[in-house]
Amino acid sequence: MNSEQIVQSWHEPVLHTLGSLLSVRKANLRKINRDENNAMVLQQEFIESLMNCHRISLWLASEIAASLIRAERVAKYGRFLQIKEGAA
Repeated sequence: MNSEQIVQSWHEPVLHTLGSLLSVRKANLRKINRDENNAMVLQQEFIESLMNCHRISLWLASEIAASLIRAERVAKYGRFLQIKEGAA
């Protein structure tokens, strides 16, 4: 198994982690009567969550985040990330 396959094998578990972070943001937006579709997570916060929740290195967490963006499963808006429709 090469390093690219290893990184890709993390896609599903980390999308679940990102989904959890986004659900908190959506709940916060709901409380203030804002559009839930605008919920986003800072890329740095996502990477830190991956390191803490999945016990992986900063390098691997960064590679996984970049891989999700390249695979177009996650949309990047500046420093923010959002799961693309149909990717979850």
